[in-house]
Amino acid sequence: CALGQLFNDLSPSILEYVNEPELFTHTLPTVRDSKSLVMALYIRTMHSENKTSVDNFALEDPDVQRTIRCALQLEQQKLQQLMAATTTTPRRVVWTVLTDSPQLKGAIVNEYNGQQIILKNTHANVTFTSVTTATSPLKRTVLVTQARGIHTRKREPSHMFSNKEAAPVNNISTNVFAEALVDWFLIGESDLVILNKLTFGITASLRTNRTIYDASSCSPKSIRSR
Repeated sequence: CALGQLFNDLSPSILEYVNEPELFTHTLPTVRDSKSLVMALYIRTMHSENKTSVDNFALEDPDVQRTIRCALQLEQQKLQQLMAATTTTPRRVVWTVLTDSPQLKGAIVNEYNGQQIILKNTHANVTFTSVTTATSPLKRTVLVTQARGIHTRKREPSHMFSNKEAAPVNNISTNVFAEALVDWFLIGESDLVILNKLTFGITASLRTNRTIYDASSCSPKSIRSR
């Protein structure tokens, strides 16, 4: 409740610090469309944690595969539930992909953006039509941001220091913090959230009380014990 009151909306002035020219004209209207099924996929690869790491994350990465499989499973499940409860289907399905790997963002967009969605059941595969027209197929839209995911300080390997503690090697700028805030805010604008690790996505989900799914089990995640 407190998070929701403190962060109930973004100010247009944030565009002074982030490279998101379509944030208010396209991204936010898309994730807030009541006729869309919106899912946030938070995939922290830890690429930005290691100063010397190479951004080579791809769809074949096991952690990424678990998250994608869960998204596809929940997509089918939620659409079937909607079909059982109403005579219309959503305008579209939206995946908001938030990750610290620019390469992975591009790979997910190239593979899954614009795909026509087929409902799978025990009897037959049914092609969805959207709420807009009787002949318009339901497709998936994949949204990403330009956030670099470097709001956590990179650290030198601990073996380089006598006290065995890693030392921070970069400063966190206002721009980096603003990028993280946009990602954090967008997670809470979804209908459900899929997480692979860390608490960044949990607090973002709490802002709007969204259901959190663990990417490994694809089941609702309890946070009471945290």
